[in-house]
Amino acid sequence: MSIDWHTIGQEHFDRVVEALINHKYRGADVEVIALDGRGGDGGVDIEVRQGGRVIIFQLKYFPEGFSGGWKPRRTQIKRSFAKLVKTRTVDKTCMVDEWVLVVPRNLTPGEHAFVTGLGKTAGTPLTRPFGRKDLDDLLIEFPEVDRWAQRDVHSELRDNAAIYNRERDNLLSPDDLPIRVAALGALADSTDLHWATDFARVGDVVTRSIRPKYPRAQEQSPILVNIEGAFGPQHAALREQFERSTRFGASGEVVLPAEVVGAVTITGPELVAGVYTGMEVRFEALSHGAGIGAPAELRFFDEHGTQVLAHEGRISHLTEGSEGFAMRIDFFDHLQIELLSPKDLSQPGHADISYNLRRIRPADALGVEEILTAINQTDLLCRVYIDDKLLVSLSFDPPADTEVDDELDAMFRLAYDLKAVQEHCRSSFDIPAALTPLERINLRVARLLLEGYAVASPEAPGGVVTLNGSDSPRLRQLLAGEAAWVSFTAERFTFSVGAKEFTLTDVLVFHPRAIARNAAKALAALENGEAAGFRLKVAPSDEPYFYLALPARLGEPVPPVSDWKLALWSLPGIIQPGPRASTADGTDEHR
Repeated sequence: MSIDWHTIGQEHFDRVVEALINHKYRGADVEVIALDGRGGDGGVDIEVRQGGRVIIFQLKYFPEGFSGGWKPRRTQIKRSFAKLVKTRTVDKTCMVDEWVLVVPRNLTPGEHAFVTGLGKTAGTPLTRPFGRKDLDDLLIEFPEVDRWAQRDVHSELRDNAAIYNRERDNLLSPDDLPIRVAALGALADSTDLHWATDFARVGDVVTRSIRPKYPRAQEQSPILVNIEGAFGPQHAALREQFERSTRFGASGEVVLPAEVVGAVTITGPELVAGVYTGMEVRFEALSHGAGIGAPAELRFFDEHGTQVLAHEGRISHLTEGSEGFAMRIDFFDHLQIELLSPKDLSQPGHADISYNLRRIRPADALGVEEILTAINQTDLLCRVYIDDKLLVSLSFDPPADTEVDDELDAMFRLAYDLKAVQEHCRSSFDIPAALTPLERINLRVARLLLEGYAVASPEAPGGVVTLNGSDSPRLRQLLAGEAAWVSFTAERFTFSVGAKEFTLTDVLVFHPRAIARNAAKALAALENGEAAGFRLKVAPSDEPYFYLALPARLGEPVPPVSDWKLALWSLPGIIQPGPRASTADGTDEHR
């Protein structure tokens, strides 16, 4: 430390003390208010509000003290204190908890007793002095303030030049580089009380960034950026993005190319302050406030006012612009609705909807679908609630791009099928990025089986029935070359979805009009009493695939075959072969 409090002068004394108190009392729940005491300050120079407690720091640059020939200063001190008590007293209670007299010297015992005695009468706050030792202790606690205060001293500048004019010195050990960089960083940070300067070098490019030294730095020392430029006709979309960000604080980075930017004037820390030209400007409205992460709910109502759907999300962006505020709500980590709400309630707001379905779980995809479907229903009213209190009502225009809707529909059909199969098989994973047609068909078949339908499967173009040696009219019909009912049970039906594998057990395989492909050999074995263990190859007579069913899902008891429900795949873009099949490009009756 090298501050000479006795000779520092009134103006520099006030600035350094203000900086020390700002550093001592900083935090989200602290407010420090510095006032210009010229013209009568009522005993207040710096006011600190912390958790309901109020402390007043009265700055008096009395390097000679207030004893002996300077004793008349006590009248000035007493007058300042009395004025404070008068202006801050409500119902005979002073609203100040503590009054601190800050002076640039250590007090004599008599001076100390005088200051502490001011606060010993009824209805006055506690009083105490704050002298040179206390100031020196704060400089030790906050050395960055000391470095900042010394920057204008010629000897300090000479020392800095001697220490840091070493860019071309040899690096003789692995520690040299980080030591020099750290020292240079400390010097850069000393240029401003409120903002630290970080820097990085990649190749020949040096990047500087400004970081607040404490939470309220932007209030104590705001950085102002003035951009002069012009948008051309080709920049209509960019101009809209720029205005949404500045007027409402909309999320997302705005990139202004050099062709748009004329000059940028920055007022703030000296290492970034200046006028810049020929540069690209990037900026983004930052979220802040306790609302980030708080729940927000979308509720949809029909024309009768009945709630038909509700989904809760989380606030992920909340900030204010010059004309209103922006709030973004995230649903299922894949759907975002950003609201731009004007301060002028007579003006319409705006809502942006964005989503992506990459690496999403089926249940979340279906939640996204529900919200998007409700938004596209113009007869539904949408309302946004925060803490179960209505914030705003919304209306949406239906989308014009039906092709996108078709793609989404295919994704949501996939999610619906996959969710049902995953729940049955106790499995959980994201929807695969791509499936083969066979994988997609198998997934649909599995879901239909679980819902109690019988459905054709490309995994069952034929089968093998092992004869037990007994005879029957149906077996004779089949071995005579006629179509007949054939059914058997497959212990395991295993299929893949991407890299994952599913298995359904005890699956009934059947067809009402099957034929035997090796009927002649089977008939000979039956006639010779050698049918036991014979492997009879069977296939549908007029369709390419057998049907599958899960007896446990058909009903209890299992209904007659005539009552079984046959289902088609109903997959757009996939043709299901067979005379009774359909491409099912229309509405999916089983979805």
